Amino acid sequence: MPHLIYEYTDNILEDVSEDDMQLFLEKSAQVIINQGDVFPTGGIRVRAHKLTEYVIADGSHKSDGFVHGHLKIGKGRTEQQLKKVCDELFNLMQESFAPVFDKRGFALSFEYSEFANGTWKSNNLHQRYRA
Repeated sequence: MPHLIYEYTDNILEDVSEDDMQLFLEKSAQVIINQGDVFPTGGIRVRAHKLTEYVIADGSHKSDGFVHGHLKIGKGRTEQQLKKVCDELFNLMQESFAPVFDKRGFALSFEYSEFANGTWKSNNLHQRYRA
């Protein structure tokens, strides 16, 4: 953990390239890494899902778009730690998608959730980043 998942409407690729999206994902991972030992680097997963089927508001403005981020984490962080990382990720979203925001109807949203129950996982990445 953490897993950061973005959903975005395909129409924003008229204003943001796929290379820009990849860079945004890399910057998002770096925001999480920069939190220090709050999140283990080996557990970070950042991904984006391009949406091709969606309706925004009443559906009358086909150029409207959105990006929604969801940070999923295990329990154990303070409110201050959570606010800091979420604020920084949302600020990155606002900066990265400002060109889209200026051109069309556009919505940005972000949430986090903590896993209330256990998770099952196995990876060998933690050893690499502990060194």
